[in-house]
Amino acid sequence: MNNSVDILAISGSPRVTGNSKSLLEEFLRGAGEKGIKGDLIIINKLNFRPCQACGACSRDGVCVLRDDMQEVHKLASQARGIVVAAPIHFGSMSSQTKMMIDRFQAFWAAKHVLEKPRIGEEEGKIGFFICVEGSPVKKFCHNAYDIIKVFYDILNVQDRGMLCYSEVRSAPPGIRDNPQAMEQVYQAGMEFAEEIIKRK
Repeated sequence: MNNSVDILAISGSPRVTGNSKSLLEEFLRGAGEKGIKGDLIIINKLNFRPCQACGACSRDGVCVLRDDMQEVHKLASQARGIVVAAPIHFGSMSSQTKMMIDRFQAFWAAKHVLEKPRIGEEEGKIGFFICVEGSPVKKFCHNAYDIIKVFYDILNVQDRGMLCYSEVRSAPPGIRDNPQAMEQVYQAGMEFAEEIIKRK
């Protein structure tokens, strides 16, 4: 990723070609119609350890674990918008997504301990969340969304909403068999891009 890429899209599904990736691709396609570029990463392809709660990041706001999360931290800092898509597992977001979020403890330390946020509010970054589940219980999506809102708050990213899709099969074609959902995500991507353009 480079400075010409405006949106960091993060897929939190253990299935690297699953519904979360499909939804993000459509979101980025919508953004692309407005000339806004995106970069999609799949958490389950990364090599990183969970947060060790060692507290070392309270010294300088930097995580001492050296793995793929260092690059994710860099990408999140560079992007002007972040969109996360995650499936629901056991009533909340997938473990892959939560593990990634926990590794942003260094950003929490920089903001709340050192009072030197790694991302300033004045940067005007925005965020979005897409949730997909096989269950019809939509409160599970809202449970995951609560965690995302905390994540964005720590990063000084302004939350711009959520789309939740329930009773979606994991087997292909999955969410792509729902043209209404795909169009909704496409439109959300365009609107997200329009706001990024306005903030230039």
